[in-house]
Amino acid sequence: MSLLDARRSTEHEAAFDAPEAIIREARRRARRRRLNIALLVLVVVGVAAFAAGASGGGDHRGATTSATSLPKGAPSVDTRAFAHEGLLAFASRGALYVLDGTTGIVREVGHERSGAEEPSFSHDGRFLAYLAAGRETSITDFGPQAPFAPVSGPLVLARSDGSAARRVRAVGEVSVATWSPSADLLLAVTGTPYDGSAVWVVSPDGTARKLLSAFPIYGAGWSPDGQQVAVAVGNGRGTATTLETLSIASGQPTRWASSPGPAIQWLVPLGWWKDQGIGLWVGGRGTVPGGGGSLDGAPLLLARAPGAPLRRLDRTPPTMLVPAASARSGWLALDEQVQSFGRLPWSKKAIETCAPRGDRCATVPEPADATAYDPVWSPGGHTLAFVEAPVSTTPSFFDRFVRSWYASGRLFLLKAGATRPVAVPHSLGATAPAWSPDGRGLLYVANDALYLVGKAGETPLRIAGPLLPAREWASTYYGGIDWRFLFAWAA
Repeated sequence: MSLLDARRSTEHEAAFDAPEAIIREARRRARRRRLNIALLVLVVVGVAAFAAGASGGGDHRGATTSATSLPKGAPSVDTRAFAHEGLLAFASRGALYVLDGTTGIVREVGHERSGAEEPSFSHDGRFLAYLAAGRETSITDFGPQAPFAPVSGPLVLARSDGSAARRVRAVGEVSVATWSPSADLLLAVTGTPYDGSAVWVVSPDGTARKLLSAFPIYGAGWSPDGQQVAVAVGNGRGTATTLETLSIASGQPTRWASSPGPAIQWLVPLGWWKDQGIGLWVGGRGTVPGGGGSLDGAPLLLARAPGAPLRRLDRTPPTMLVPAASARSGWLALDEQVQSFGRLPWSKKAIETCAPRGDRCATVPEPADATAYDPVWSPGGHTLAFVEAPVSTTPSFFDRFVRSWYASGRLFLLKAGATRPVAVPHSLGATAPAWSPDGRGLLYVANDALYLVGKAGETPLRIAGPLLPAREWASTYYGGIDWRFLFAWAA
């Protein structure tokens, strides 16, 4: 009996809810320093990988079909398994595709094959955006990097079915691109990650309006009602940061907070959460937002209102993971760093849940030899999905170990306010869960492919894969792969 089987049953009473829209709470992380990573790779000697265990991932049944003429090397897609499930945008070998669950048509978006990352649908599902981020380059003899964020690249807009794709040339290189929660408007930050130079609002037709010019901009995000954006602006010397909010209608700024001193020199907005406030990564004493690993283990603070004292929540895990998720109901989930072994994703972590307008968060119990990560709330905030996998102190992040560790994760569900998670059957290998827009089903990644759990108790079905470009499993950033930046789901 495995670690997770021994601890938790696979009973189904806490399975799926049925609310409204998909939650994607993956925020921006620090830009990786390739040279430093390459040097570390040269020092670290690969440690023997633990057994991969069962291949898992769900059922491989179903015919692979495509209703359109796709180029050579296109992904394998089971259109019948995704029938009537909405629209799915996913990256495969550097290109972006859209699967229409109603028609069964699979369309390549734009035919750019330019390292597509961060696809996202507008709030009403009419439009699609992604970054043509370009391919990662090889480092010494250790192979290409697996995808991770953030990156900069041209912004591409298309209709939701993937047609009429075009680059938005007015804004140049973009590092942040997120849709408004209430309108067909896209928030874009131009420049390199955490060294942005302007904040724009972009319409689906490609017209762009500049809200702010500044340097450096450390990040930006929407308010829950879509009427404002939160922006962190540095003083250009790396010694102080100001958190401001901007009105979308007028551009009028409101100052919320300033970095209080050398212990906190910069602030990076992680999210603006309903009934909670604006979450901020913080750092200081020589760290810089653009430095490799500078957000690793960084404290997470909460700004509840303009001028209010910053409240500390917890210490965040390594930057390649998603450390927080919010829901429309006001519930918040945090991924807390319990023990750190460098920046490796298999370090010990635990999930905390925070009730709306509450001052305290509750830790979800975990076995000593398990780590929890990738929290995401169902659209209405009734159920939290997350992944649990074995803890390891292995310093190796070569291909074989990375594959085996990702193959060891399992999917769990937790009712809001409860303390006992329930395992999702047949989900071995799961990572990066995402709820359906109506909250009834889950997508997740396993073994470099997307799987669908249609409803509680059903065997997951393989939908599409592979996702990663050939030979790019050998991540050179400490084993972390940002799977959530490779797909999006809309009604």
